[in-house]
Amino acid sequence: MNKCFFIVCIFGLFAVSCATMSSTGDSELVITREGSYSQSLQLNINGKLHVEIKQGETRIIKIPNGHNVINGIRSDQKFGGSLSFDSHYERIEMTVQANTRENISFEIRNRVALSQPQNLNPLRNSAISASFNTLNPLIPNDSKIAILNITPVNADTLFIQEELNLLFVNSQNYTVVDRQTLDTIRDEQRFQMSGEVNDETAVSIGHFIGADVVIVGSISENATQRRLHLRVINVKTAQILAMSSEDI
Repeated sequence: MNKCFFIVCIFGLFAVSCATMSSTGDSELVITREGSYSQSLQLNINGKLHVEIKQGETRIIKIPNGHNVINGIRSDQKFGGSLSFDSHYERIEMTVQANTRENISFEIRNRVALSQPQNLNPLRNSAISASFNTLNPLIPNDSKIAILNITPVNADTLFIQEELNLLFVNSQNYTVVDRQTLDTIRDEQRFQMSGEVNDETAVSIGHFIGADVVIVGSISENATQRRLHLRVINVKTAQILAMSSEDI
């Protein structure tokens, strides 16, 4: 499939990707509409891209690597549905099902790996372990920890979260809230964590999930350097317990 498709967004015209990946570091979503509901659906992707899809139609949409959320809304607004998923240099083939008296459902049918750009700087695992070694002694033992997010949300930061989860779990000093639980709670409660989470929001989310400590962070970069910044927040007092900053 080598033909590009174009879709209209509320803010203008979006060029949707071809089947061959460009070097921008994106993934593709190939979504097909099924079901008995005959009117059009609106698909909102990450709260930014708004796509209209008709019954029997297939759309090919460029999406960022990292965590994505797709929401479906019927034209009569009586039923809806959503799905959270991660993408990492791949083509994700998905079906959206819309029937007359049911909520909208999404199903991922297939994933196909795509070639990665060659100009990406690899992560240094030493930066992740060094960050853990800085934070670990400053967090009370037996704390319940939730690593909320690291921005910008992309393949690198998702990898960092998973590695940090692994280090904290294997230390056997803490109870760690797993990623799937966080995703479920975020979707059910409509917590917006695609951008940077400020301390007040982090504390609020921590209270909701019963965590003692939450960890948030970011990656900063300039022409020659990238750094991973993490901060640990006590949910009960909103005090910053520890911070780390490492070259990656």
